[in-house]
Amino acid sequence: MTKKLLVLGPYPNQNNIKDGLVQRIKKIDKFMANEDRVYLQVSLKKFILPVKEKYGEKVVFYQLNFILGWWFILYHVLTSSKIYSHTIYNLLWIKYFFPFINKKIILDVHGAVPDEKRMEGDIKMADYYETFERKCFEKISTAIFVTEAMEKHYKTKYSDFNFEAINFGIIPENLVGNYEVDNGKETEEIIKKIDLKESDILVIYSGGLHVWQNIDEMLDLITSKINDQNIVYLLLVNDKTNMIKKLNERSINKRIFVDSVLPDKLKYYYNLADYGFVLRDDNVVNRVANPTKLIEYLFYNITPIVKLQAIGDFEKYNYYKINKEEFLNNDLEKNLNQQNKEVVKKIFSTYNENQIKALFI
Repeated sequence: MTKKLLVLGPYPNQNNIKDGLVQRIKKIDKFMANEDRVYLQVSLKKFILPVKEKYGEKVVFYQLNFILGWWFILYHVLTSSKIYSHTIYNLLWIKYFFPFINKKIILDVHGAVPDEKRMEGDIKMADYYETFERKCFEKISTAIFVTEAMEKHYKTKYSDFNFEAINFGIIPENLVGNYEVDNGKETEEIIKKIDLKESDILVIYSGGLHVWQNIDEMLDLITSKINDQNIVYLLLVNDKTNMIKKLNERSINKRIFVDSVLPDKLKYYYNLADYGFVLRDDNVVNRVANPTKLIEYLFYNITPIVKLQAIGDFEKYNYYKINKEEFLNNDLEKNLNQQNKEVVKKIFSTYNENQIKALFI
């Protein structure tokens, strides 16, 4: 029987690559390059007709309905050499097969799911995932965390279980080793599109419209900010339609531009920005998180505008930021601080790729 690795989650392609989770999957996939991989994206309601896509000689990606395809899922669970799951959401699809699994299960945790559900106000599902999360950590052999804070949280929470812990944070695909961006045609087109003057200050938001992003609070801050005639707001989101709808509902009379771009184009926007919104609430989800956009902001030396300062490991490394009150009440100046470039270099230096590679030997 051919040795193969079963990966629970969507395979990265042009249709989903803007999603932060998928960018993480793409990053991890490169360490599996020598393995034959079967990717399974499962839904309870969608994929009534299963979809199969082949990527090269080593990757097959299936999208299938759980009820109609449970036997197919079981087959790949039983015939795989190892199982790698991106989040407990995806591990959920094989929970009924746990008693039959005696192979290595690797869980890429991504985030604190029960706490995410509580934050969304879904207490019933929070309790459900709390119970399931415990079963997961009892079953898995390895857990991969995106911050030291997350690793500490779960080691404390499940100290009675024996699992290997690896801290490997998110390095967004668009971040390469070079901090310099060619100020050529791409940059000129952006400057023209948003009518950015040399004396203007560019405040950016890059990310989704999830509840924990506090989009409404961000728009409240923009609305309330006075003396900001020299500020250009650029909102880079996946869902332009709903973002524009939110703006129209408020009738905000500001210099605001909404766009959606592929990850490899973000650097041109980031390179022009001075400040960036990261308005996270003070809770477990955010204290253990490693937001992709915050890493990107630091990489391009953007000063984060924050609500919670102690996000993930960033406070530990003394990142430079301003709080939302400073944004609201002070006159912003061009960002000339170079501190965040060094912060992100230090964080990246803590990631040990050899630990991840060793999982697939």
